Amino acid sequence: MTCARLIRSPSNAVAILLLGLPWLDAVLNLLPDPFDISFETFEGPSVSHPLGTSDGGTDILSELSAGLRRSCAFGLLTAASGTALAFFAGLLGAALPRCPRRLVERTADVILAVPPVLPLIALSAAAMPPAWINALILAALLWAPPSKFILTAALTEADSGWVAASRRFGAGPLLVMRRHLLPAVAPLVPVVALSIFRRAVFTEAALGFLGLSDPAVRTLGGMIAKDLQFYYLPDVWLRWLLPPVLCLSALMFCAMTLAARTGAGPLEGERP
Repeated sequence: MTCARLIRSPSNAVAILLLGLPWLDAVLNLLPDPFDISFETFEGPSVSHPLGTSDGGTDILSELSAGLRRSCAFGLLTAASGTALAFFAGLLGAALPRCPRRLVERTADVILAVPPVLPLIALSAAAMPPAWINALILAALLWAPPSKFILTAALTEADSGWVAASRRFGAGPLLVMRRHLLPAVAPLVPVVALSIFRRAVFTEAALGFLGLSDPAVRTLGGMIAKDLQFYYLPDVWLRWLLPPVLCLSALMFCAMTLAARTGAGPLEGERP
């Protein structure tokens, strides 16, 4: 996909804005500090505060920018870790003999039976670990669904004649994985990564909404939960609730659209 096509696509342009602007704000310090409480409370939209201020006197747009950065960073770390685990498990299962392959498949089946959000809720309620630990734990729970599709594609390649010839000439599992299987399944990388990214962003927002994320950081889910306390103030309720909801929905929609354009949609067997 060329840069021109990337920019012309509406969903890609939205994804670039959602991913780029918050980090540009962090580098150039374009918005006030999201923890600055020196402003008037419940101030309406203005030039200095495009979305107004919150009940604590903080700039809502600054909070939104900080929440987007956290969601994107969480999603990227989870996607990178989960994609690496999925490809390693899928390729290892295809390169190993039948009995060790069964062990890999049964391990994936056990992980598939565990709803990923439940262990995170229990751990966050008990200890509230840092976000990067939650991201790694979530990656360890999300690798199983895509690993089965990677294993199927890798097994198709493993049955080819040149792979059998390589094994007869003494090629071990790691060499078969690197030289033959990995190039065959490499096109699945963006699909798997975007699928895991989408689920990670939603899970991170769910933890924030439930109050199980670090209260010292801004999250999209935390903004939504806090705004629901002011349902009796329609103007404040709308301009405080809609931005994080729209940003969260746009992130997930863009991830699904980009995955579809790489050759496949959401991976079959995933939980919604």
